[in-house]
Amino acid sequence: KSVNSLNNSAKSLTAGNLFSQKYVSSTAGTAVTGEAKIGAKAAQYNVGINQLAVAQRNDGKALSGSAYGGVNAGISTFGIKVGNSTERYVSVSVLATDNNGQALKKFASAINKSDAGVWAEVKTKNNMQYLSITGNNTGAANSFTLRDISGNVVTNLELTNKVTNAVDAQYTVNG
Repeated sequence: KSVNSLNNSAKSLTAGNLFSQKYVSSTAGTAVTGEAKIGAKAAQYNVGINQLAVAQRNDGKALSGSAYGGVNAGISTFGIKVGNSTERYVSVSVLATDNNGQALKKFASAINKSDAGVWAEVKTKNNMQYLSITGNNTGAANSFTLRDISGNVVTNLELTNKVTNAVDAQYTVNG
């Protein structure tokens, strides 16, 4: 019985070409991935990562959140264009009773609901609040622009102030 068991175990090792299976491994975690398909020839590649892809980020002018007047009351409409996509229009109504923090939150909410390919949030630094807008995707093809259509919120809040440019990943293979 033990000879049959040993024979069956040996057959199971060779039946699925266990010793000829290929695999992919990386010392860089998820930065480099690959797939080894059936029939692939054994090979080794050295991939060097020089620059990770980065999303664009714009930070607006800092305002006292509890103060009034940093954002003009009324309806402001502005455009957001990501890469070669169609420009999205965003409109926000700011009331005279909205303080700067409330107004900034209205803009962030409207931008996020627009599905324009960017994400906005109100950030706080040194007790001042500002609108930060970041591209949803990395790479130069996903850079974005903002422009005033009615009102001047993009200009007044300095929303075109790029703090991080959208850049593509840079890498080498076997080099």
